[in-house]
Formats: sequence, structure tokens, C-alpha cells
Amino acid sequence: MRSLYNNYIISFWWNAFNFKGRATRKEYWTPFIINSIFYILLFLFSLLIFLFPVIYNATCNLHDCYQYLDYSSDIVAYLLAYLPVPCLLLSALLSIPNLTLQIRRLRDIGKSTWLVLLFLIPCLIGQIILLFWSLQPSKR
Repeated sequence: MRSLYNNYIISFWWNAFNFKGRATRKEYWTPFIINSIFYILLFLFSLLIFLFPVIYNATCNLHDCYQYLDYSSDIVAYLLAYLPVPCLLLSALLSIPNLTLQIRRLRDIGKSTWLVLLFLIPCLIGQIILLFWSLQPSKR
């Protein structure tokens, strides 16, 4: 299992700017699932940090809580302002490799690579179509 993980993750980063070639279902879904787990963990961490004052306030009376949680302090202001930055950085870091992986997956199932632009359709319609096609077997 470890070598399977390593091979597909190495392949994901090695082909990060490779718009040519093909990507099998395993080559597509392994990084997709791992990247999704990282997004979820970062989101939960951000949510936990942002909800900490609310959770803390539920366990004590309001006056005592705000005595210890000074929102004018530099540390709290810094956390509230810059906490979403890791999620944005992860999105920026993975945007081109994910795009190239989706293009190679579309080529593998015999679809036009221009169909990757379906993700621009609002209301998740394009994403659902791309998800359905990503589950299709290779046309090799």
C-alpha cells in the first residue's frame, strides 16, 4: 500500500505541468482523495480556531470569557485575519497539478481536453459531469 501511495503521489507531482499523456483512474483518484483529505483537515482546523471563542463562551459566563479573550490583541487579530491563508495557499499550490491531472484523465477516457472548462458551469453541474467521466474506464 505504501508503494502504491508513493508511486501515484510522485507521479502527481512529477507530471504537475505535463498536459500531455494520460492518467488512469488510480493515477487520478489517489491524489484526488489525498488532496481532499488535506483540504478537509485544513478546513476543520480553521473552523476550530474560528469557533474556539464561541465554544469557550458556552462554558463560562459572558463577562468572564471576554475578560480573557481580548479581541483587540495582536495575536487574535492575526489569527482571525490570516487563518484562511493556508487553505488558499493549498488551493493555489494544487490548482495547476489538478488541472493537468484532469486534462490527462479526460484524454484517457477519450474526451476532448477542452471539456475541462465544464467546471466553470455554476451550481456544480460541470463538476458532477467531470466526476462522472472521471469514474469511467480507460479507452486504451
